[in-house]
Amino acid sequence: MNKINLLFLLVIACIAISCNQNDDVKYVKQDYLKGVWKVSETGVTNNQGIVKYVGVTECDSTSYTFGEDKSFEEKNFNSDNGVCTGSQITGTYVLEDSKTLISYKNAAGKTLKHTKKLLSLNYEEMELVYTDSITQQFVYKKLLKK
Repeated sequence: MNKINLLFLLVIACIAISCNQNDDVKYVKQDYLKGVWKVSETGVTNNQGIVKYVGVTECDSTSYTFGEDKSFEEKNFNSDNGVCTGSQITGTYVLEDSKTLISYKNAAGKTLKHTKKLLSLNYEEMELVYTDSITQQFVYKKLLKK
């Protein structure tokens, strides 16, 4: 019985010693957000609270560019009576936790701020949600890195 207890204590001690070793491993967090992202699908919630996504056409698309220097650019393309028109805004961004805070100036020179919440992000895909400033509805977007 004493040999079993001694063996048990020896195993526990070995496990405790190995768990306390610090190998000084340092992990570098990759900043997957930087780069050019193109919206592949947009979605809204239905009456049951389920997000329904639909694909976007080339002329009804949006792209976001997040620069190394914290610069931000959004390009929007829309179909207007069969003619593809575009608009662009530029500004800066800050990534705080899972929220991207975007600041830019509108045509009148007024600084505007928007928050886009990251739902998922890896090197190739991103999913985000934000509140539309006109409809006050949540807008979901799936993006692919270019």
